[in-house]
Amino acid sequence: MRWTLQLLADRLVALTWLESLSYEAVRLVLKKNDLKPWQRQKWCIPTVIGLRFVWGMEDIPDLYAEHYQPAFPVICFDEVPFQMVSETKLPLLMCNGKPGRYDFEYRHKGSPIMENRSVIFLFEATLP
Repeated sequence: MRWTLQLLADRLVALTWLESLSYEAVRLVLKKNDLKPWQRQKWCIPTVIGLRFVWGMEDIPDLYAEHYQPAFPVICFDEVPFQMVSETKLPLLMCNGKPGRYDFEYRHKGSPIMENRSVIFLFEATLP
């Protein structure tokens, strides 16, 4: 459901002691408090692992904020999924004002166990 200012106002009237509320009043309150209910941000909300995991996650930004120490480098590790594909037809090379072109069809590559996907592991050392 998409919430409009009028729907928010009507819902507040239904849930509170207010007899009426204009959508303009809702707009002003949202603006005053810098609230944007239409915006959402993905975030990791742990449910199973618990507080120890959350504590460890929150400790990571503090580690990156520390001053650089050559004797104790911070190594970042990440993994990126990568779908392996190949062309089914030879691409056309670029020439005189025309970009190179390739066909939209492709062939899956990789092992059936990984469902035609691979993982690229990235390591990076932060520098000052």
